[in-house]
Amino acid sequence: MSINDILIKFIVFIIIILIGMVIGKVVYNLIRKTIKEFELARMLKRIDIKFNPERFLPSLSKYIVYSLAVIIALSTIGITRIVIRIAVIIFMVFIVIYILISIRDFMPNIYYGFKLKSKYKIGKRVKYRNIEGNVIGASLIELRIKTKKEVIHIPYKILRSRTSP
Repeated sequence: MSINDILIKFIVFIIIILIGMVIGKVVYNLIRKTIKEFELARMLKRIDIKFNPERFLPSLSKYIVYSLAVIIALSTIGITRIVIRIAVIIFMVFIVIYILISIRDFMPNIYYGFKLKSKYKIGKRVKYRNIEGNVIGASLIELRIKTKKEVIHIPYKILRSRTSP
């Protein structure tokens, strides 16, 4: 491969990336204006769906276009497979890290839930710190207590220090 071939491939790579960025921005603006025009956020709010499509959907579409542009640009150089494999591996590592961080608080609650759930029967009066009320429910991870004013959810992990109801 000569220097001219490498230079041409690099220029084509840059042009594809720039075209992808322009198309991504156009798609972003088009979808954002379409969502505003159809008042999709207001319609979702009316049916009690807490989701803001005005920010998420345009950004998602923009990044999809960017990703496709990068894949197409990489294919012109001939390193698509390697980069996609590396990207998938990095993505999987982030997913595993996210799952581990997410269950970090969940697992101790399940453990203490098995230990403490039998001690807190439904209808029983409970006092914990400044919370006093009746147990109205017990799930695998939390205890629900009805006070005079509200229903309070207490994770079993917090109750572990005080095992007697």
